[in-house]
Amino acid sequence: MNKRIVIAFVALILGACGKEPGKEFMGSYSYRMSGSIDMVAEPLAEGETSVAPDSFTITLANQMGSLDIVTLDADKETLFVSLRPLNGSIMSFEAKVADGLLVLSSRDVRLKGSSGGLESGWYDVTLGGSAKRLSNLLHINFEASGEMEYLDRRYSVSGSDIECVGTIN
Repeated sequence: MNKRIVIAFVALILGACGKEPGKEFMGSYSYRMSGSIDMVAEPLAEGETSVAPDSFTITLANQMGSLDIVTLDADKETLFVSLRPLNGSIMSFEAKVADGLLVLSSRDVRLKGSSGGLESGWYDVTLGGSAKRLSNLLHINFEASGEMEYLDRRYSVSGSDIECVGTIN
C-alpha cells in the first residue's frame, strides 16, 4: 500500500512540474475571422446639421490565414499570438492565461471593411479579447474600441461582434 502512495505522490509532483501555463493553447492553426463594428457619432450641437449619419456599422472583410501561439518569455507566462491573413495586415498580441481563458492584450490594428455609406477601406481600431480552446478548435472573441472621423463628424465604437475560429494544424 505504501508503494502506491509513493507512486501517486511522485506522479503528482512530476505532473505539476511539467505543466506550463497556456500549453493547451500553443500551436499552429488555420483560422477564419469575420464580424462587424458599430459606430455612433457624437451628438450635434443644437441647431447644427450634418450629412454624416448618426451611426453606421462596419462589416469586416472575411479573413483567413494562419495563426500561431508560442511562448514569449523564458518563464512561459506570456504567450505571443500572431495572425497572418492571406491578404491583409499581420496582427500580433501578447496574451496571458487567466481562469482557463487566453486573454489577449489590447493593441491598435488595421482591419479591412465596408459600410453602406462608406467605401470599402482600412479602419484603425483597438482590438483585445479572449480565447478558449474546444478540442481541436480555438475560439477568439475580439472586442473593438476606438474613434474615427467621417464627414467632419467624430465617431466612437459603440459595440462589436468579431469572432475568429482556428483549427489546429
